[in-house]
Amino acid sequence: MYFIVVALSAVCAFMFVAIGTVIITAPFYHLLIDWRIVFVSVVVAAILGGRRAMAKPTKGIVYPILIGVLVLPSMLVVAGFAKFDVYAVLHHLQFGMMDADLGIVLRSLVPLISALCLFVLGLYWLKNLLGLTDRVYWYGSVLIATINPLTINLFEIVKTPSFDDDLSRRIAAPAVILPQSRPDIVVVYLEGLDRSFADRSVFGDLYAPLERLGEDGIVFTQVKQIIGTSWSLAGLVATQCGLPLLPNGLRNFYSFQDQTAFIDDHPCLSDILADQGYHNVHVMGGAVAFGGQDHFLRTHQFQTVQDKQNISAMFDAQTVARATAARNLDDQMVFDVALRTYEKLVDDPRPIGMVVTTIGPHGDSGVLARNCTDTGQAIETGDLSATARCTISNTMSFLQGLKAARNNRPTLLVVMSDHLNHAWPNETRHPHGGRSNTVIMSGLDMPDVATNLRIDRPASMIDVYPTIVTLLGMTDATSFGGLGVSMLGDAPTLVEEKGFVRLNQELTRNFDLSRAIWGDNSLR
Repeated sequence: MYFIVVALSAVCAFMFVAIGTVIITAPFYHLLIDWRIVFVSVVVAAILGGRRAMAKPTKGIVYPILIGVLVLPSMLVVAGFAKFDVYAVLHHLQFGMMDADLGIVLRSLVPLISALCLFVLGLYWLKNLLGLTDRVYWYGSVLIATINPLTINLFEIVKTPSFDDDLSRRIAAPAVILPQSRPDIVVVYLEGLDRSFADRSVFGDLYAPLERLGEDGIVFTQVKQIIGTSWSLAGLVATQCGLPLLPNGLRNFYSFQDQTAFIDDHPCLSDILADQGYHNVHVMGGAVAFGGQDHFLRTHQFQTVQDKQNISAMFDAQTVARATAARNLDDQMVFDVALRTYEKLVDDPRPIGMVVTTIGPHGDSGVLARNCTDTGQAIETGDLSATARCTISNTMSFLQGLKAARNNRPTLLVVMSDHLNHAWPNETRHPHGGRSNTVIMSGLDMPDVATNLRIDRPASMIDVYPTIVTLLGMTDATSFGGLGVSMLGDAPTLVEEKGFVRLNQELTRNFDLSRAIWGDNSLR
């Protein structure tokens, strides 16, 4: 009977190791664990194991604990963002995370620490119950060090085959021509609101307003997320400069505060607009210094930047408090300020180039604006349907206000996601690249911009840039921009030419391309 009890206790210990292993490998699975059952199982196993299971631990137990502490940060990133993207992590470490909402990762701190403790506890009991040596701790430490998200991502990068590619030599500025007119352009980035939300079997009709918006313009249905375009600023750079935001190397790693020249060798959309006499405006609800956005906007000629700090100064403290969630101002306030700013500029004869970024559905959680809550207080919530519906509703209201205020000025409207939503961890790896970004372009009093046109050709976010310049009449449809091509022309996009998987392989560890993107002037 004693041996049966010990065996049962050992089985429980092995299960604890197995559960910990799964969560260390894929931390987002902690949401599937009923920790009440786990706690009861631990108590039962402790009772069954008795004194033998609870023998004094040896010094070797320190090793899995130490390795667990070291891998915890990468686990937190995956729990918050569904995957570990070393390029995104490097970028934010280099350029800083001022005023970042760490809640998206810290809310998983307790369950992930619990999973690591469960793993170590299982090793401890297995050692005692089965009379094993301290080697079991060494094996456990090696296992943790091998299967954690950082190691797996680095292994994927290292194992990627190298190719002789010409990407670093293919970067090209758009061949800008003098346009017959200078229409306004308003670009709205919908945080994480990709085309997956159009799936009516999951989300009902919440995406319908965007579908109706697309009927008045051009919808691009196969704009994929390639390496270097998977976070907000990277999506901005890809769609406005035609370049993936690859790492800037280690030479500037400890000097991010000095990196004020942000890919300044390459003209972006705002540079072209500024050269044509546009007034460039950027409106956002977060801190402009986050992740180097201030460097990008300053480098690429945005004359007016409205961010959390100066928007907050426009309202009383109580209103700002109600509009604040996850350390950002909600979309209602951002769109309100964007419309006010537009109304002040619309009587100016200069054309307007406006960019508005939202906060909405970020991943497993999102920000619900105060006009979508019962309390009138913006909140962070895990209801993706609610946050997506609210962001779309506020976007439509903003566009209606803009149309009413524009005084018949020709205007190109661009509405798109900044990157894929982080809530789907098992992204497919088939050659077409799985999910697609929302990309809709429509023209107001712009007869050359087609209506009710659907373009299904495979592309990526870098192809948005030359497409916009084409629709503005500043290039023809054969134009290149960065590494992108106009999706309205016949030239193959890089996704069409190379395939999604091959293109990502060529972007991985591509030091020549990184140097070509950043140039030699990033420290000035």
